[in-house]
Amino acid sequence: MANKTTIRRLSEAFLCVAIVAILVVVKCVASNVSFSDELSADREQGGHNLAAAADIATGLAIEPPDTPADDEYQPEKDLQEQEKNRQKQRGNNGPNNNGSKPKDGKSKDKNKQPEADPADDGTGQWVLVLGTFTEADHENAAKNMIQGLRKIAPEVTGLRVHTNTKGSLVVHGDYTGREDPKADKDQAWLKGIKYQNRNVFNRVMLTHIDLRGEGQLHPHDLLSARRAHPKVNPLYTLDVALWDDFDAGKMKVEEIRKKAEAYASQLRKQGHEAYFYHDEVNKRSIVTVGLFDRNAINPKSGLFSIDVELTMKKFPVRLVNGEELREFKDKYNPKLGTIPQTPKLVEVPTL
Repeated sequence: MANKTTIRRLSEAFLCVAIVAILVVVKCVASNVSFSDELSADREQGGHNLAAAADIATGLAIEPPDTPADDEYQPEKDLQEQEKNRQKQRGNNGPNNNGSKPKDGKSKDKNKQPEADPADDGTGQWVLVLGTFTEADHENAAKNMIQGLRKIAPEVTGLRVHTNTKGSLVVHGDYTGREDPKADKDQAWLKGIKYQNRNVFNRVMLTHIDLRGEGQLHPHDLLSARRAHPKVNPLYTLDVALWDDFDAGKMKVEEIRKKAEAYASQLRKQGHEAYFYHDEVNKRSIVTVGLFDRNAINPKSGLFSIDVELTMKKFPVRLVNGEELREFKDKYNPKLGTIPQTPKLVEVPTL
């Protein structure tokens, strides 16, 4: 009887110990879960704090963004191309705009003065671009950059915002053209400005901006088409003719413009939707036909739409200075002969 009583008490004691142990385990597990959640929350909070600190640091540095936020609009590409052309045209013996040597095979006259850039007649202006913005609120972003620069680079004055249909630029100065020595001097000075041992401006590029209002654009100017369709992006057109002096010194800029405008007018009389475009930087003019939206090119196959194909059939040859220009079928195998240069689908430039 005593043995049974002892066994029963031991069993009860063991059961109590087991229950206590189970409760302890459950409590520990619950505690671990709670700790894990808090740690996760702390890490998340810490991440927000780090992000906020990074934003503050970026705000202090006021570094103009090098890459636009909108992949569809990259003004830096246009600015870099203009800067490249500017540097290339400084050399009197450099290549022509099309990359070839003068037709007579001789070097250009070293004493020949470069043709002046388009005069500032109120339609455009040469400026130094310090920052570009393309987000939805791009104009205010550009204004905020100017306000920030007043704190970290107060010596830079006269900054202003130039806004077009696709973004805003922070610009400085007013220059006569690519060869203006003051532009070179200001560019070097701006690149040398530092804040907390870091360059304030990573890129400073000279470019020509269009200041024409809507009433100042000719209705057949390609920029009028861009202004009429501000929300169509991309907007394409077919480049069917080019007028360019190619550094030969035989055609003035005004003559190039007149010939392009006359050809566009001629095509208009024939019932074609023709436009002219004057490239102020490279001093050349093109004539284009038609306007096409993003459906002009199939993103998967790369093939042109029916509308583009039909327009190309009407203009099978691209004219250069009013004449057919032939090019090699295969530049690596000239024996295959030549074919006429064909029109090219190009994107309508932004204002």
